[in-house]
Amino acid sequence: MASHLTPAIYAKLCDKVTPNGYSLDQAIQTGVDNPGHPFIKTVGMVAGDEETYEVFADLLDPIIKERHNGYDCRTMTHPTDLDSSKVSWNCLEHMQGNFDERYVLSSRVRTGRSIRGLSLPPACTRAERREVERVVVDALAGLSADLAGKYYSLTQMTEKEQQQLI
Repeated sequence: MASHLTPAIYAKLCDKVTPNGYSLDQAIQTGVDNPGHPFIKTVGMVAGDEETYEVFADLLDPIIKERHNGYDCRTMTHPTDLDSSKVSWNCLEHMQGNFDERYVLSSRVRTGRSIRGLSLPPACTRAERREVERVVVDALAGLSADLAGKYYSLTQMTEKEQQQLI
């Protein structure tokens, strides 16, 4: 953010807000509070909702282009292929339970979420967080067979369930 936020860009965008009321100052607060390290470049700006990308495009577009090695969201289309039949599971089945503990101590899967009409985490209200949980729980409830599982709500989980999941 610091390499792209000039006084002229700030003056142009400082009074703008998204329809949800997300401002430039809110978007750049993380970069102001955590300027980072000279040798470790961070983005320094977060989107509060999907409209952030349009309202603050004059600042976000060059940040995205720099962070993603020249990807220009205005002229390029990110390739998306959700065809799971193209995923080879042979290597995963072969490796299952056979990781070399000298190199693999643990693993995790990180997900992000974008639900149209709901603010992103930096600008999410408590009511929106509850709505996100409701939408996700409904979607998970529709999974069946080997994808079915149990959803554990952080607010209703017992101590025993917490320990089981750690």
